[in-house]
Amino acid sequence: MALARGWILALVLALLVANKAYADGPSGVVIQGVDTTEYPQIKAAVEVVDGSGIPISGLTRKDIAVFENNTPVGTATFDSSVNVSLPLGVMLVLDTSGSMKGVPLADAKAAASTFVDQLAGQDQVALITFSSAVTVVKDLTTNKNEVKQAINAAQAVGETLLYDALYVAAEKLTGAEIPRKIIVLLTDGEDTKSAKKVADGVQSATKGGIVVFTVGIGSSINRADLDFIAGQTGGTSIYSPSSAAVAQAFQTIAQRLRSYYVLTYTTPLREGPAQRTLTIEVVLGSQKISAKRDFTLELSPVSFEITSPVEGQRIQDDFSVEVGVNQPELVAEMQLLLDGISLRKLSSPPFSVPVEVSSLLKGSHMVTVVVRDAFGVEKSKCVTFTIPGAGDASSVTSTDGEAESRWTATLKGVTQHPVVPLGMALFAFGIVGLVREVVIKITGTRCPICGLTYRNKGGCPHCLGSASNPRRPLGQMLVVSKLITPNELSASLADSLAQNRRLGEVLIEKGLVSEGALAQVLRMQQKRATFASRRDGVAYGNEAEASSGLGLIFYPIILAIGVLLLLLFQYNML
Repeated sequence: MALARGWILALVLALLVANKAYADGPSGVVIQGVDTTEYPQIKAAVEVVDGSGIPISGLTRKDIAVFENNTPVGTATFDSSVNVSLPLGVMLVLDTSGSMKGVPLADAKAAASTFVDQLAGQDQVALITFSSAVTVVKDLTTNKNEVKQAINAAQAVGETLLYDALYVAAEKLTGAEIPRKIIVLLTDGEDTKSAKKVADGVQSATKGGIVVFTVGIGSSINRADLDFIAGQTGGTSIYSPSSAAVAQAFQTIAQRLRSYYVLTYTTPLREGPAQRTLTIEVVLGSQKISAKRDFTLELSPVSFEITSPVEGQRIQDDFSVEVGVNQPELVAEMQLLLDGISLRKLSSPPFSVPVEVSSLLKGSHMVTVVVRDAFGVEKSKCVTFTIPGAGDASSVTSTDGEAESRWTATLKGVTQHPVVPLGMALFAFGIVGLVREVVIKITGTRCPICGLTYRNKGGCPHCLGSASNPRRPLGQMLVVSKLITPNELSASLADSLAQNRRLGEVLIEKGLVSEGALAQVLRMQQKRATFASRRDGVAYGNEAEASSGLGLIFYPIILAIGVLLLLLFQYNML
């Protein structure tokens, strides 16, 4: 009898070994599932075991370090529990291929039925069998007797579609609204005919937060596949030398389903991607072990409504801008604006800002609410309301009942910040100057002497202004206009007297001036009207306008500065 008991004990220990998920050393940590239904609070089921797969108890928060997307988690709880009240969703996946015929299937049926009896009343269980086809024999139900009847009715025949069965089970279980989802897969052989690959089923289980326990019977199984399935999903691979030991394998799984730690923390990433990775590091004496688990924040989008004021409302007394949100925990930032001016930025309830009616002009106003959620998605909504007392287009009624012109009301809005009139003045100056420069450039004449573009029938105002007396001798005007030097003038005058020729002919012959430039100076010499002279060539008489082209650079800069100041004010950045 003692020998028999020893053999049974050795068998139990053997059933608990060979788990690929515990590859961090003699001890291991496994994140069996992540629950995000109470976001921003995250919960995770964590199992810490020794080298024999036996759960380690007595750990506290100080023994672990938690990271989400490599960001350290501050406040968290780490509680040990055997939670009998936690609802489980268990999918039994039994191999009913031809090789299971006879005693193996009978032993598997008995063990599976006993396993179902050990589940709590709130647990749901389903049955899938696989051979040459995958059959969902019984969907998730709390009626354990119906599941046991379906187990007992199973028949062994055909091929082994193991991968297909795992994929179907994972897909079925993913949609179930159950805190903890388990697949228990039993087989005595390796896959022979599946359309799916083993990675397909593992990926589906991982995405659905499902833990898979695999039970292999006999020596014909593919241990690499079973270890991969269990290791990637946070489960355990258990191997039985014969079908007679399957009962103990199911017993081990039943004990481990509810023995774990519950990690609870508030996400440090209120904004970020939906795809995240939870990392837990556990210190056991001098040994440090860790585990990672990817999870997805499958949350419905944030929706909100402006509850006050309502569209078209007429308001006479002080009020509050109020916003109702379906999931306030997902709001990363909410900005409330009144007539385009920011009232306040909020990130948590209450989403409300008081407004004094006396600070508003009579007439129509607009409230805008812009919400950015935890995933960076931005939405906005607007409502308009009216402060009564607005008259026709020429006047509004002030708070003391006196008529006030629209112009005065507008001035109040414009002067509420000193940068507004400055920005408007620069904007207007830039526009007028730029238009003037463009008109001169398009319709003006280019002076062959100084290169300016001018609009003046009398000639270039710059050159006329340089020769302050149009009756001066031609030579002096040419020198003043810097077309020739005094020495060149003296030499040319000498040649003109010696040859009895006109000065202009001598200058052209020597190549000192062009015929066009000479004609321009002669026209200026003949000009008899008085004129005003400015060195920059802006004005000449009553008509003169000239440009060197620099205004096309200067005025756009002034215009841009004015626009920038107005935009900074508009978006409340000043």
